[in-house]
Formats: sequence, C-alpha cells, structure tokens
Amino acid sequence: MAWVSSNAAGVTISNGGAAARVGNFHGNVTLTATVSGGCGKLVLTKAISVGKPVATNIAINAPDKCAGTSQLVVATMKGNPTNMKWSVTSGNAPNASLSDFANGSASFFSITPDCYGLTLSMTNTCGAATTGTTICIDNCFAGSKVYPNPAKDLVTIEFEHAESLHALPEQIHLYSGHSTVPVRSVSIREVFENRGFQDGDKIAFRVSDLPRGIYYVHIIPGKNSGQKPEQIRIVLE
Repeated sequence: MAWVSSNAAGVTISNGGAAARVGNFHGNVTLTATVSGGCGKLVLTKAISVGKPVATNIAINAPDKCAGTSQLVVATMKGNPTNMKWSVTSGNAPNASLSDFANGSASFFSITPDCYGLTLSMTNTCGAATTGTTICIDNCFAGSKVYPNPAKDLVTIEFEHAESLHALPEQIHLYSGHSTVPVRSVSIREVFENRGFQDGDKIAFRVSDLPRGIYYVHIIPGKNSGQKPEQIRIVLE
C-alpha cells in the first residue's frame, strides 16, 4: 500500500498511513491510498481538515444596507468547527442587535447609521480562531440633516426639500434613549405657516435643559407624501 498527501507542505503521511501536520498548517488535504494486488490497483481517497477552523468566505445577503433593515451574515468555513458565534465588536454596538444561528450565520439589525465590526469566533479540536467583517449601515431614506451632533444647547434640523409646505414633514419628536414618550415635539407645518420661509429651510429647538445622554429625533412625513419616517440618533453632552 502506498500513501500520498495532496499537500506535503501541510501534511505528511508515512508508508504505514500515519499522517502528521507540518508546522502550523491550516487547511484541507486529500490523502490517497493505492492498494496493489493480483487483481490490479484500488485507489482510495480521504479529504481531511487540518488545524484550526478558518472562514473561506463571508457574505452579507441583503437587498441594501439601510438602517432599520435586517442583514443576513453568512460564513463559509473549513475545519469542522464545533462552536461558532458572531458578535458585534465595534461601532455603535449598544444600538445594534445580532441574532446568532450557531451555524456560522447571523441576522444583524441596527437603526443607527455607522460602520460595525462583526467578529466570528470558531473552535474545533485543534483550538480556537477568529475572523470578521465590517458592515456599514446607511440612513438610506434621510431627507433631513440634524446638527450639531453631539449637541449642547441647540439642535438644528435642516430639510432637503422646504420649497413648499407640502414638501415638509408634519412633525418632529425627540425621544430619550430610555423613554417611549417624546421630550420635545414640534409641528413643522405650523412653524412654517406662522413664519414663512424667510428664515430658510431649517428650524432649531433648545435642549440645554435636558439630561445629557442619547436621544433620537423622529421626523414624521406627511400622510400622502410617500416618504418614510426618519430616525436619527444624537448625543447631548
């Protein structure tokens, strides 16, 4: 019987069939045994995984990468990992959620535009390994700008389309990160009806009296505008 390794730089195999890993090699190797006899030769092959697990590909399967939509993250792995777990390791992690399916895939969700680092931890009988990817979430539907951010005294909201009342949102609500009741509410159309457009396409409201922390500006469009509500995270410091 004769044994052959498809990658002798990673795995060697003796004539007796004892396989040995070379150094810190990680990857897949095919071992071939050739049995010779009076009736001819019989060739047998066995694909084995050597070393710690490794992810050969990470894909993000989603129609877009917009805030408020779920992103499916899928890793293709080698090395027969027995434990796999995704986690959010950078970016605005407190405002993101991740449902791990324990098979190399996970569902990522965030309402906060940012770039998030996702780390996949894997283990097998040879040890542990990590890999990862980055996903950048955009505010795809934004038609308004909120600044400064962070803010101290005033928050200004500037509208992309303020040429007519019909183009403006109806209301703005400011929510604390720990409350479902708005701490500020403004009727946009009432403001512009009273003052007109002579002051430009923006409004400002005072936040100096509010506790410092994370808040969310909810911009509510008109019912027949065809636009989607916007949610923008701001920090008061």
